[in-house]
Amino acid sequence: MAKNYYDTLGVSKDASQEDIKKAYRKLAVKYHPDKNQGDPEAEKKFKEIAEAYETLSDTGKKNQYDNQSRYGGFGDFNEMFGGFNWGGQNTTNPFQSGDFSSFFGGGGRRGGFSDPLVNKGRNISITISLTLEEIIAGVDKKIKIWRRDGCKTCSGTGAKDGKVETCTNCHGRGVIDQVMRTAFGVVSHQSTCAVCNGSGSTHKEACSSCSGEGTKRIQDEMDIKIPKGSVSGMSFIVHGKGDLAKSPCNPGDLIVNVKEEPHSLYKRDGINLVCEKSISFKEACLGTEISLPSLRDGEFIIKIPAGSQPGRIFRMQNKGIPEFNGFMTGDILVKMNVKIPENLSEEQRIAIENLDSVLSI
Repeated sequence: MAKNYYDTLGVSKDASQEDIKKAYRKLAVKYHPDKNQGDPEAEKKFKEIAEAYETLSDTGKKNQYDNQSRYGGFGDFNEMFGGFNWGGQNTTNPFQSGDFSSFFGGGGRRGGFSDPLVNKGRNISITISLTLEEIIAGVDKKIKIWRRDGCKTCSGTGAKDGKVETCTNCHGRGVIDQVMRTAFGVVSHQSTCAVCNGSGSTHKEACSSCSGEGTKRIQDEMDIKIPKGSVSGMSFIVHGKGDLAKSPCNPGDLIVNVKEEPHSLYKRDGINLVCEKSISFKEACLGTEISLPSLRDGEFIIKIPAGSQPGRIFRMQNKGIPEFNGFMTGDILVKMNVKIPENLSEEQRIAIENLDSVLSI
């Protein structure tokens, strides 16, 4: 049975992109492997959630998925139509690829059948490392990336001085009509024009600035806002900040992956932070105070009562990590250890033996 991405995210088919994003974030935090270590079912669920969000968050993929779902009752399209010759050429079966745009005039085109194909540029993926302090407070990161932008000399056309001509092979449409005969009758099929690659235009002389590619590699600087409580492995999409291709083209997206840097003291356990602190035998017997960094502002003090036993856990409420896209804040859990001296001198050994007889422990 085909996967229902709407059910996976728990949203309706008419849900907005904002609702889809909120549902994904909530489920991603719940089933993230960092919070469910050793749980294969949670890991499987997390992958299903990511797969569903990748499709439904992209308008083009979402439309294609909805079209496939609408015609899903016909069974395996590849099995039904894979044996036919599509237009007499070795072309891709559109039912197999899931591309219904050639039948219904939709997909990546600007309008109807007469408009040239609008491509989408390549997505770019980067990884941003965050400290625990940045994860707790949220942070704006200034980054530099290399990406392909439209050539200013030729306006992204790849032609010298931007002078293009209508493609004589497809007459400016960007597609070639093909006809196939099936058991259900004659079906019209369109394929991308191989001469102009779907742009609908060609040029006699290439732009000297971009060598006819229509794009140039540039270094771009931008600010990325990372919300507080982000989880290592989480990804954010910055729309329109990926590569451009030859015009006409919509830019790709920038995929920002979050990676948590290890901390010298604290380890993350979901939205809690855990650490260990050692005190002396004397301090365990008589009581003491220890200070720890709060990761927010300065330090906080923990009072260790007299007679505390090794392994005791002290909890500092609301000192941990804020829940991503939620209202809760985790705690800091401090495990107390007692340092046992090694390589005792004879004097120290006698003192401990005397202490043992006095305390009767």
